Amino acid sequence: MKKLYIIILSCILAPVAIHAQTETNEADFFKAAFGLNKLDIYQNLINLAPENSDSFWGLFQQYEEERLALRAEKIILIQAYSDNYMILDNKDIDKMVKTSFSLNDKTSKLLRKYYKKLRKAGGSKAAGQFMQIETYFRSIAKATLYENLPLIGELDTLE
Repeated sequence: MKKLYIIILSCILAPVAIHAQTETNEADFFKAAFGLNKLDIYQNLINLAPENSDSFWGLFQQYEEERLALRAEKIILIQAYSDNYMILDNKDIDKMVKTSFSLNDKTSKLLRKYYKKLRKAGGSKAAGQFMQIETYFRSIAKATLYENLPLIGELDTLE
């Protein structure tokens, strides 16, 4: 019975997790969790020479714009999974997995692209710090999402 309550709670929380992925809620998350916006967090953690600041943070903003566009695609996929969870067939699952692979590839490509640009603008240390922080935040977001979405077929066994 406890498992049933956990699964029902997960289904209820999944839309909340998805909704929390919007740009406004992401900003609210950083403010609530850290008392700062995302840019301020990065600026406090990355050691950057003052003469590199403008170009580095300009590139960071460009990265954020591209990242948010990719994130929007990920949200669409998560919403489709959530909306159709109970009726997914093999074709749907295969399509979603392939889309997920593609989005992961795009994300990796984006990170490689901006690591190179940020390294040129601020040096390897600053670009490496960016990668560490970004990887950390991405890991937290993924873990939270996966904790709130049921495993494929998990609800099929409740009958």
